[in-house]
Amino acid sequence: MPKNANSISLTDDELRYLTSVTQKGTVQARVYKRAKILLLKSQRLSNEFIAAYSNKTKKERPKTS
Repeated sequence: MPKNANSISLTDDELRYLTSVTQKGTVQARVYKRAKILLLKSQRLSNEFIAAYSNKTKKERPKTS
């Protein structure tokens, strides 16, 4: 049986790398956005939440852990 398409698990190295990408000030916007989506997905957040989060400006975004 195939895995649930909504589940994603990251290794510690992947988590560190993606976190560092989102904290850099000199990364391309699309790279930042993709890294952030992967980090949010690894927290088991819904696709709807991630889509809403991704389409808002920084001031409008809800806080995540």
